[in-house]
Amino acid sequence: MHISNLGFINNRLHIQTKWTGDDIDSHGDFYLIDTSGNKIHASNIYFGVVKLGNTNYGNEYIEYIFDIDNLEINRLNLMGDFVSNGNHTKGNWNTTFKIRSVGKEKNMDFSKNFGTWRANRITVSPLGITLYGNGDFNNSSKIVVSAKMNDGSVQTLDSMTSFSENKKVKAKFLSSLPLDISKIESINIDGTEIDF
Repeated sequence: MHISNLGFINNRLHIQTKWTGDDIDSHGDFYLIDTSGNKIHASNIYFGVVKLGNTNYGNEYIEYIFDIDNLEINRLNLMGDFVSNGNHTKGNWNTTFKIRSVGKEKNMDFSKNFGTWRANRITVSPLGITLYGNGDFNNSSKIVVSAKMNDGSVQTLDSMTSFSENKKVKAKFLSSLPLDISKIESINIDGTEIDF
C-alpha cells in the first residue's frame, strides 16, 4: 500500500491509498490523534479504476476522509495501524483445528441516556461489550468504552458496530485482544463506571 493522493476538499482531509492487486488480506486504517491521545477516525470509500480511467466498485483504492471542522489540524498527528498477510499458500490443501469456547457472558442491567436512545442492559464477553436499548442509534455519536483490569491496566474497546431496527438498539464494542472477564475490575461507558 502507498499513499497515492493527499489533500483538503471542503474542510475535509482526504488520504487516498492504493493497494497492490496481488495481495490477499493486507488491511489497515488511518486515524488522527490529539495531544490527549484521543483517536479521530475517518470515513472510508473503497473503489477501483477501470482501463479507461473511470472509477467503479472495488478495493484497489481506499480513501480516508476526516471531518476537520473545529479541529486544530496542526496539533494532530496522523497515525495508522496496518497488517500484512505475509505468506499466502496456493494449491489444494486443507487444515483442521480445535476452537475453544470463548467463555461465559455476564449480563447486567445498565441505564444510560445517549440522546437519541437509552441503554437498559449490558453484556460482557471475551469478544467485547454489548449495549442493548431502545430508540434510534446516532451513528455520528462517539461512545467511549473501556475495561479496567485488576492489575490497574485499561483495555480500550475502540471498534464499534451497531444495529438499530424498530426502536431496538444493539451497539457492540470490540477490543484488539480478547477480554479476560475474570480479571475485569470495572467497565467505563462514556464516563459512567460500572463495578464488575
